Amino acid sequence: MELGQSIPPDTAHAVSVCLPTWQDCVGYEEGDTHVVSKMSNGYPRFFIDKQITSFVDAILLKHGEPGEGAILFPSHAVAIRCVSFFRAQLTAEELGPYLRLLDFFPRATANTPSDYKKEVHAVPMLSAVIYLAKHAQVAKAFWQHSGEGVSSRRAELCHKAFQDGYLHGRCTEGEVSTAIEAAVVQKPCKGPRRYQREASAKSNGDILGAQSGNISLPSQGKLDGDEFTQFVEERYGRNLDLSLAKTAKSAIRRRIAGALTGEVQSLQGSEYLQHTRQTSDTQGCSEEDVYLYPSGMSSIFNTHRNLTASRGALKSICFGLILNARSKYYWDLKKTLDSEYEDNYWAEDAIFMERNSRDFIQRAKRINKTAEAICRTLETSTSVKEVYYPLTSSTRPFYDACRSPDGGYGGLISVTFETATQAKAFYNSLKTAKGPSLGTNFTLSCPYTLLAHYTELEWAAQFGVDANLVRMSVGLEDTKDLCERVERALAAVKDGIDRNIRV
Repeated sequence: MELGQSIPPDTAHAVSVCLPTWQDCVGYEEGDTHVVSKMSNGYPRFFIDKQITSFVDAILLKHGEPGEGAILFPSHAVAIRCVSFFRAQLTAEELGPYLRLLDFFPRATANTPSDYKKEVHAVPMLSAVIYLAKHAQVAKAFWQHSGEGVSSRRAELCHKAFQDGYLHGRCTEGEVSTAIEAAVVQKPCKGPRRYQREASAKSNGDILGAQSGNISLPSQGKLDGDEFTQFVEERYGRNLDLSLAKTAKSAIRRRIAGALTGEVQSLQGSEYLQHTRQTSDTQGCSEEDVYLYPSGMSSIFNTHRNLTASRGALKSICFGLILNARSKYYWDLKKTLDSEYEDNYWAEDAIFMERNSRDFIQRAKRINKTAEAICRTLETSTSVKEVYYPLTSSTRPFYDACRSPDGGYGGLISVTFETATQAKAFYNSLKTAKGPSLGTNFTLSCPYTLLAHYTELEWAAQFGVDANLVRMSVGLEDTKDLCERVERALAAVKDGIDRNIRV
């Protein structure tokens, strides 16, 4: 694979990018034009997808001023948190009058049905925070560490709707209702004051694209809710049946709950999706205890935020997505999450995740087996300094205490070497896909510390995190073949050591 190529290759919305050599990783971190200019995409928290930046450019062209930047979020509430972050990082003088929030939602027309339903599954809605471009690092910091940025699939659909003049964008002050009805459903002269005017091409350019007349809503009579849903999804939904989004999310929650208690349903596909809740409950954990977030970092960020709100003394604890029904804090946390939780998991993303997770138990078992074999291969090498994997770790008893009877130790392995030169030789010689991210069906390797903590390597070292650590996320390749690839990379390390000795 070539430098900068998406992983998987030629895949829309891919979440990794090929960085085949150690120096390529350094070049990426240092903004080397040779590397960055070739990148078609990247890891979403560190590299804002081009689908998103393209939409940002279009928004700034319409609503921005020279010297301004923008960042996109899936909801008004998330954008408000970003604005608060800006205000915490910069003084009022530094911010000036330029920081503002725009909400985008479907335009209201005479053709919009009064009974527009909440069940519309891919309503193009999002929010933008506009700021002085010189403060871009503040925006990027919130994007990176909150994990709450808009997904590329949502941005793509919303951008198309924006181009068609279907999205209405307006600066907002204070809180606005997150219910779809409050934003786009109400009849003219109903609802919050900001929506009381009937939207039309005469509204001083408030309706995006209206001046050019390229409104693409159907023109013959009123549409009922189902017909309007069909219009939205057929025009913008890539032929996906987005009505499955709600059921897909329920299936994902059941699988997560089941995986934790060893009671995952064996049913697949539509049969699984139609399974009733009576058969999907698990002892001590049900799908109502699982809260889905768009990304891992988003779940961590919101978990910490909500945990701090409900139990300030426990704010250093993070439990991810799942509440433990047996915990003495369960009802306090449940009350907080049920009140504060906002489902920002985009419909298309949920549908793809549901499809991709149907056989995750079988995949996990295979990955566990291969990862153990690779661990033993690394452990026997005299070139290796340390292997970090529960199977051979002193911390194994902690894993065994909560591991299911037929469970393994996962597919994530980290390895360190005595010198940076040896780590580079191993990485450069390792014949797997190489780039950021983990959990893919194929093995994906990266110099993790370098990519995650490049600007704070000394800080990371204080906690025992080696700057030259190489991480492997093991995939579904043949076990013997993958072990042989690792052996060849280890041989390259040994050859380098032998050459240095001879010299």
